[in-house]
Amino acid sequence: AVARDVVAGPFRRGERGPSDVVSVVTMGDVADVRIRHEPTTWVLYNRLADLAEWTAARPGGHGNYMPALDAAAGLLGIGAGNGRCAMALVFFSDGRPSDAGGDFAGAVGRLAARFGRRLSVTCIGMARGCSEDFSVLHEMVEEARRYGSAARFGAPSLEAGAIS
Repeated sequence: AVARDVVAGPFRRGERGPSDVVSVVTMGDVADVRIRHEPTTWVLYNRLADLAEWTAARPGGHGNYMPALDAAAGLLGIGAGNGRCAMALVFFSDGRPSDAGGDFAGAVGRLAARFGRRLSVTCIGMARGCSEDFSVLHEMVEEARRYGSAARFGAPSLEAGAIS
């Protein structure tokens, strides 16, 4: 769905093109930059599809938020030279961070303070059941909003209206 929603649809409609770049950071004990500033083309679509099919990586182990947020901040900072470009941080998690006690909302707040309305933040809680605690993701969203960034929390849904 990410490949379709981030690349295919907008690319076909002329809303995104090679000057729009995407990076992907995965969480674990350390952050791993899987895709770094890849132009929005069919190559990116295929790389995202590989990630979705678990051919390039498999989920597992700890999900440490802070290393991933630090890596994302570095990647966003590289593109900050163009004061007109929009930026997005999409953060997927299956629950509370493994590195509990970090200032996760503060890290997102610092990004939002730096980029303001140019930054949109989406936190998506991915879990099998509804019992997971996504309070940290909600806090990250609220902190981004405090600094003028568009921000929202979402959860996957299997309801008919959510499936395309």
